[in-house]
Amino acid sequence: MFSMTMRKATTFLAIVFVSAGLLSQAEEPPVGTEGPPPPEAEAPLPVDMYLICPQDIISVAVVNEVDLTSDFEVSKDGTIKYPYLEYIPIAGKTVKQVETLLTNLLKDGWLVDPQVIVRVKLYSQKLVYVMGQVNRPGQQSFSGQNEMTLYRAISMAGGFTRIAQMKKVVLMTTDEKNNEKRLVVDVSDIIDGKAPDPPIKANDRIYVDERFF
Repeated sequence: MFSMTMRKATTFLAIVFVSAGLLSQAEEPPVGTEGPPPPEAEAPLPVDMYLICPQDIISVAVVNEVDLTSDFEVSKDGTIKYPYLEYIPIAGKTVKQVETLLTNLLKDGWLVDPQVIVRVKLYSQKLVYVMGQVNRPGQQSFSGQNEMTLYRAISMAGGFTRIAQMKKVVLMTTDEKNNEKRLVVDVSDIIDGKAPDPPIKANDRIYVDERFF
């Protein structure tokens, strides 16, 4: 009788300890998962919205004109060197705008009715810099074909650490005239759906400060 009672007591204690261990393990959040899961990748921008960038490679085809059909890399100053027409600025334009531009230029003394087809053959890689209280600080790259946002860049950097200040994330970017500007963003509002996730562009810098308790 005594032996059976001891076995029951031992079994009961073992169950209690195992259950306590499981509860403790379940309650402790894993490292590096502060905040919700990373947002899903966005679909590529529509062709009529994408603005051509330096280092993109574009394909230009002119129907029945082999000499005017080729691939071109957009230079750092935003131009391509096109036969007969020399340096043409195309950065910041859509594919359709470039088609119209080349068509008009070729009509001016070169061809009667040029049929121009332009497409982006290879999108350049863009860099942004995420520093401070993220799990993988440093530069992050993304294809120019996709729109990048602040929260998505932070997610690419491994997400916030446990001591990150999510309410005052600093974004250093530039305005339309290339003047530097500083924005302070409450990412917790973005996560809760109370604020839009601001778009960012190449060479922007994101700083995540430490939260003080």
